[in-house]
Amino acid sequence: MEISQFSGMLQSNGISATSTAQSRPPPPPPQDELSDYMDESSEDTEVKAFMESVMEMEASGTFDAESLAANAPASMKEYAEENGVDLKSFFEQKHEQHNQRGSMPPPPPANQAGNYASTSMLGSAESTLMETLSSSISINTTA
Repeated sequence: MEISQFSGMLQSNGISATSTAQSRPPPPPPQDELSDYMDESSEDTEVKAFMESVMEMEASGTFDAESLAANAPASMKEYAEENGVDLKSFFEQKHEQHNQRGSMPPPPPANQAGNYASTSMLGSAESTLMETLSSSISINTTA
């Protein structure tokens, strides 16, 4: 039996040969004190370069919140001052959150019940396929 015939048989029995589980994008990061600033400054090259340096510090293990707060773009410093955000504390908090995320295992798939349903449908497809194959085989024995 060819694969196309097998797939056709599954579909004729109301069972799809494709996976029903769909991957979902990760949830957006939670809103924080600088979220509005980051949204407003998304095209600012100075802010982009600064954020890249933050990510590089995280990756290299040389994270220094005090240095980041001192070297933040002037517009970020102004926004933080106007909104009562201590940049050093903010960066320390973000660094701690980053470290915690790195040590946690990934969350389980969101649709466990859907996965079970898909598996049980495949099981019934297998039995239907076996019944169809068995009934299509004719053995002629003559004595």
